[in-house]
Amino acid sequence: MPSSLKNIELNTYEDLADISIAIRRGAHLSERFDNDSNLTVMQVNQYEQVIKMLMHDRVDAMAASTLVLHYVLNKVNGLDKVDFKKKLNLGYKEQWLQMSKKSNHKDKIPALNQAVQIIINNGVLDQITERYYGPQWKIINQ
Repeated sequence: MPSSLKNIELNTYEDLADISIAIRRGAHLSERFDNDSNLTVMQVNQYEQVIKMLMHDRVDAMAASTLVLHYVLNKVNGLDKVDFKKKLNLGYKEQWLQMSKKSNHKDKIPALNQAVQIIINNGVLDQITERYYGPQWKIINQ
């Protein structure tokens, strides 16, 4: 999700062509974005650096997972400086519960899948997410 402080309209992917965008090094946002050599993308080591670059007008926009950006902006008291309505979704990523191939507990995978589905169905996952991202996380993540 690229997000901007400036009065930049981000309506289509093509709108990214004329702006500079900060991302965290190693972040994978979408196949198209990650491989687009026509974009001006600056990679830094931490999300806090991405936000500082935007706040100090060193880039036009930042791109990352919406929830990650929201969390870090909240941590550095920068939530009020970004308009999450001015975002462009680059894609959607499914969340995963992962286990090592070397794990001695692979027999627990069905029980873990069932437990995850239960906490989704009964709203506990939403409550956990709200605890860390705040009550507006659903709106921001749309």
